[in-house]
Amino acid sequence: MENVYGNNAFYWWVGVVEDRNDPLYLGRCKVRIVGHHSVDTGELPTSDLPWAFPMQPITSAAMSGVGQTPIGVVEGTWVIGFFRDGDDCQEPVMMGTIGGIPGKKYQERLNNTTGHGFQDPNKKYPLTELLDEPDTNRLARNQSIDKTIVQTKQINRTKKVPVAFGRESNGEWNQPDSPYNARYPYNHVTQSESGHVIEIDDTTNAERLHIYHRTGTFVEVDAEGSMVTRVIGNNYHITDYNGFISIKGKANITVDGSCNILVKNNCNIEVDGNLKTHVHGDYELNVAGKIDIAAGKAFTAYTDKDMSIQAKTGISAKSNTTINVESKTVTNIKAGTMLQMGGVIKTSISSPVTEFGIVKFNGMSIVPVPPAPTLGATVRDLTPTSLASLPIDTNQEIANNKVVYDKLVWSKVGLDRNDPDVQDIINPDVKKLIKKILEDPNVGDDLEGGSARVSQLNNIKAEKIDKALYDQGIVKPLDPDTDLKSGYKNLDELLKIAGSWARKLGKNSRVNYENLKSGYINGVHGLCPQGTQSVVVALTGVVGLGKLSGNADWFSFKNPSTGGGRSSFAVNIGGKVYYNDKVNVNKLYTKNPLLWQVGDIVVMGYLGGKLYGHIQVWTGWKWVSDFSQNAIQSNHVDTTTVALWRLNENGKAAVQSQKNKKA
Repeated sequence: MENVYGNNAFYWWVGVVEDRNDPLYLGRCKVRIVGHHSVDTGELPTSDLPWAFPMQPITSAAMSGVGQTPIGVVEGTWVIGFFRDGDDCQEPVMMGTIGGIPGKKYQERLNNTTGHGFQDPNKKYPLTELLDEPDTNRLARNQSIDKTIVQTKQINRTKKVPVAFGRESNGEWNQPDSPYNARYPYNHVTQSESGHVIEIDDTTNAERLHIYHRTGTFVEVDAEGSMVTRVIGNNYHITDYNGFISIKGKANITVDGSCNILVKNNCNIEVDGNLKTHVHGDYELNVAGKIDIAAGKAFTAYTDKDMSIQAKTGISAKSNTTINVESKTVTNIKAGTMLQMGGVIKTSISSPVTEFGIVKFNGMSIVPVPPAPTLGATVRDLTPTSLASLPIDTNQEIANNKVVYDKLVWSKVGLDRNDPDVQDIINPDVKKLIKKILEDPNVGDDLEGGSARVSQLNNIKAEKIDKALYDQGIVKPLDPDTDLKSGYKNLDELLKIAGSWARKLGKNSRVNYENLKSGYINGVHGLCPQGTQSVVVALTGVVGLGKLSGNADWFSFKNPSTGGGRSSFAVNIGGKVYYNDKVNVNKLYTKNPLLWQVGDIVVMGYLGGKLYGHIQVWTGWKWVSDFSQNAIQSNHVDTTTVALWRLNENGKAAVQSQKNKKA
């Protein structure tokens, strides 16, 4: 019992850790002790050094996994302790670590010396970039902060995050600047070898709590109690019971990708103020049960296109005062069996109908008011409703619709022109038909009766005639924006010029007239940006539009983080911009040729990890990329990414002036 501490045999020591890989997982280290062990590793290898036990604080149980794990020192750490076996000095105990200022010159000399102990055998510690600096963490010292995570976090701040309806008010927000402003010795820093950091900063007026993961994920609370959380990877929040969120001020949620919300029970949303919802794409609302909508004031439903209301059983519209139905062109009412109306109907009809005075149907009267001035007959007036609803050339007036229908090849229509029903459609005698109604009110109950044709209901025969007028090129729809036409005689001539431009622009040799003209060939095509740009230059004569860089989907609305949204056709070329900024379009555009305009460029990203996307330009005859196609690409397309680039006034003028110019 003489050679134990407490019996006048207590020996202090200092030394350097040379190995921390304890096979017993007790936190023991191989320590070379000054004055006890040779500096020569050949004489005393690291493997022969005694294992030094770590002393743990009273706050750690050091038993059955309870408490703190006794690890933290690294090879090269200076430690201090004592021998628990007294004079034998074979059982060292580590009590603590000793920092310093590792000198660069000394360390370089030490690293160049072989067989020298009292250092990290792996030559890793001390870290080269921290030589000639105190071993105390830079964050605690507030020195060389531009080389720490403070600078990294500042550079990687998220900025200009848009908020809902921010497009109207330039609304956006930025991640706050780093609140770091520590002063020594108040910032308590713990840093792991890989770069994880915990800070408990007690600096006056700059108090903080900070937990940082080496990837950049962190949680930080500043002196005023504001907290910033940033997650570099995925973020999962799971609550096994109830969840409660209370926000006293405003709340903004911005999701760059898709957002799905599933409630497996009832869901209640209450808004004390106003509620606005803007959907820039399509909107679907499916309800398995009933829908109740109650408005304390006015209720308005509006659409730029058609509106359809359908029910499998009945539809009721009731007002305590007045119901108004108004159309700027034709109002059609169709009943499968019987149309019942009661009361008095006042009409203002700019047609011969009004000259018949009062028409009575079973107690219902139609009372005409003075007619509006009669306009000259046009194709819009004399064709069935489905044709009348299309944007046709209203400037071309035709006094007699017979001129139009005489041009039809009736054998291709699939109808007999002399059929009385067909004659009522293409050459209606309005007076005769109305007289027929007056003489026999029951005709109005017959779907094929005169009243149906006087109202120009969209029946099957009318639709066939309607379609034939377009298919045979007798009635030509115009673009709703402008009747823009290419200066070329035909598609073949345009593609020859585009092929020549491809050579001059330095495009791939596969972008040529033959391949532009053909359909898609696997292994030959696949250069749609180069082909599209060559055609655009041929259409406009603007060479700069053929020198834009980027994959196809770079010009779309694809997420910038996955490759898209970087490039633009709305660029300044020689002091002019030829294209408007891109807009997002859906199937209402992509499936409707009436909306296509010469020079329109459509771009889309793909689904399912398919790369690069697709780009194509409308020539007035066909869509062309590096091959020709009749429609807009739809396979594998992510519809949220589809972008339309349309010529502005400068671009339209360029197209109109490009009369068969050669490359």
